[in-house]
Amino acid sequence: MSGQLILVTGSTGFIGCHIVEQLLESGYRVRAVARSAKVEQLKSTYADFGDRFDAVGITDIAEDALTGAFEGVDAVIHGATAMPTRTSNAEDMITVATNGTLNVLRRAEAAGIHRFLVLSSITTLVTPAMTFSHKDWFQVPEGDNSKRPALAVYANAKTLAELAMWKWADEHPHVQISSIHPPYVYGPVSRYWQVPEAPDYWALTSVLAIATMLKPDGMYPPYPAHVDVRDVAKACVRGLELWKPAPAGERNRAGFLSPQYFDYPRAKAVILERYPNLKSRIIAADPPPFYGPSALEYEWVDRLFGMKKEDFHTFDETILDTVACILELEEGWKAKGYNPQVPTPDVNDQQQ
Repeated sequence: MSGQLILVTGSTGFIGCHIVEQLLESGYRVRAVARSAKVEQLKSTYADFGDRFDAVGITDIAEDALTGAFEGVDAVIHGATAMPTRTSNAEDMITVATNGTLNVLRRAEAAGIHRFLVLSSITTLVTPAMTFSHKDWFQVPEGDNSKRPALAVYANAKTLAELAMWKWADEHPHVQISSIHPPYVYGPVSRYWQVPEAPDYWALTSVLAIATMLKPDGMYPPYPAHVDVRDVAKACVRGLELWKPAPAGERNRAGFLSPQYFDYPRAKAVILERYPNLKSRIIAADPPPFYGPSALEYEWVDRLFGMKKEDFHTFDETILDTVACILELEEGWKAKGYNPQVPTPDVNDQQQ
């Protein structure tokens, strides 16, 4: 499949940049979809890849005609989504998530594209039993979404969008669709990620959950499920290559978690071991207990994405690389005269 043209939505985001990077490094050609104002910057960022990289501008992923975007494209990785901390209208988030996904699928299929990988969220698999099986579904509650925390609205939006996607897939049995469902995604930013001019920890999305450990009155990540962004990107690339029909009555969807839950005590210890100068800065509160290994169906993950437990980054690698990235970003902001201060988000506003 190397050399094929892959269209990527959400290409400027934390995860999207890594997906684009790994596709290009694996020999693929990439067409990135981004807001029109970012197109020229994107082309400049990836200029070294010559005609293997292109970018097209859009106004609204949910409504744009995407004219010319799919010409010559072999497959689509759809990663664009509304961020729960960047919208004040819950119903808009739900509408955009569903319409954005369906708009991309419909227009791509009309252009003759039949292969899709959709970046979803672990929240769509969450049940009271917390099993994260590919057969599990989050039960979307009825009622007024405007009164719910941002993360709850995000879970509703991602679930409703995925349900609409699979309904569409059933109506178009000739298409090949897989969906990947990560939890909190940590790790360093891609070297192609556009660093904000001024301090903006929110731009780091779920990495903010690690940054909040780097302040005495901070907080630990609210949920232990996590995964390294580099593993997510690798799985997206492999997922396109390894697609095969799901068994009867099942879907090609999978939770995608690190084999080890977040080790809170070790995280604090390993950060201080590597960066003893952070002792006065690191979170003062005692860490929660370690939950142990994650109970995920890794045979199913290997089937869809060609990744076994040993293929994931280790916990120490993920934590230390994330902290190193945060510190490097802060030094860059300081060099420009800024005084970066890590915010403390509401636990319900942190994205999964």
